[in-house]
Amino acid sequence: INKMAIFILCFLISLVTCNGAVVTITSDNWNQLLTGEWMVEFYAPWCPYCQTFASVWEEYGSWAEDTDINIGKVDVTEEPILAGQFIISQLPTILHIKDGEVREYTSNDRSLEGLQNYVENGNWVKSDPIPWYSSPTSLHMRIVGYFFVFSRHAQVIEDYLRKEYNLPTWGIFVAIAGVTVLAGLLMGGLCILLGEIISRSRSKKTSPPKLPRETRKLKPVSKDQLPKKKEEEEEEKEVRGEEG
Repeated sequence: INKMAIFILCFLISLVTCNGAVVTITSDNWNQLLTGEWMVEFYAPWCPYCQTFASVWEEYGSWAEDTDINIGKVDVTEEPILAGQFIISQLPTILHIKDGEVREYTSNDRSLEGLQNYVENGNWVKSDPIPWYSSPTSLHMRIVGYFFVFSRHAQVIEDYLRKEYNLPTWGIFVAIAGVTVLAGLLMGGLCILLGEIISRSRSKKTSPPKLPRETRKLKPVSKDQLPKKKEEEEEEKEVRGEEG
């Protein structure tokens, strides 16, 4: 009986914590932000204000349990791709997302009551959504996200070269720039080669087939172009007679 009671108690606690908990958004599940209505916080563990604001955001998630609002959070240190896709430039950043439309929460009132009024009273309608060219669902913004990852790896490489080889800052920049230029040249060469292969394959398909020599049609020759053997022979005889 005691084991059964403990099991039921743990199950009920897990239900409460799951329903009221803030959803952790990652690169694997971020597509769910495009469905329904969301309030998402982008934060970093080292950010002092993010640490202070964490308790308010957890209370906000518990309050949203009885509403249709989903509450999420993104750790930018763990998800640099998402930070790049959503163009996060300051921490914490709060976004309102409804059916794929993204708006930034710009109000200075970041209390629990202010966040509740923002969604309950529909205050998010007063702000315009981010333009289409900044939409995190677009292909180019996903590429920007990968640039954030590249910059993060570049920082790791810089720290490694400075600690292991005592390279100066300018030397590290030259090395990274050289590798970047070399990679760009290789990618450009591959693109040119691929384009040349595709263009040649298309030209072969569109060019008309060559007919064999036997089937080629010869142009008819006019009567004026035919050799006049009899006239030439008579002229030769007259010339010979005069010479004789």
